[in-house]
Amino acid sequence: MQNHGITMGLNSFGDIVFLEMKIFGKLTHNDYKTITPMLDSMINAIEDSKINVLIDARNFEGWELQAAWDDFQLGIKNMFRFSKIAVVGNKEWEKYLVKIANWFIPIGEIKYFESINDGYAWITTNKHNLTPTQKDIYDRIDEIEEDFTNLLNEHIKITSLNVPEADEQEAKKLILEIFKNKLKGM
Repeated sequence: MQNHGITMGLNSFGDIVFLEMKIFGKLTHNDYKTITPMLDSMINAIEDSKINVLIDARNFEGWELQAAWDDFQLGIKNMFRFSKIAVVGNKEWEKYLVKIANWFIPIGEIKYFESINDGYAWITTNKHNLTPTQKDIYDRIDEIEEDFTNLLNEHIKITSLNVPEADEQEAKKLILEIFKNKLKGM
């Protein structure tokens, strides 16, 4: 017997209340029959008109056909209640599914993350209370992260060329530590 299902609960960070869900295994129609009334109750309990959601899909393996339809219907039913949805996963198909969802479902924002901490950080950031500089930085976070990754990778290449038999992971850790120390000093 395969372990599968959905767990969920309400969480808060400061004044931001969000719904946290963990999905695991291959979901079935019965999973949705069980979870839908509970989800409806939680959503209705949140006073804010818009809800942030964190979905931890790192142990998710997919749906049975009827369960996929149930998931789609649940999303359609609640799409105008969601402000931000962070999907945390570790599979390439999950990343593409989030992109497709952005194209076809008129919900707030939906983003894919490989780090649970990044997902939490994104859904618990309230852009309405940010300074113009902070808002600009958050709006450009993907660009900044890509630039930082490219910078780190360039330093890895330099290190790999200058250090015989360089261990790439060790080099990343050391360079990251140098960056952190430099940032602290700025």
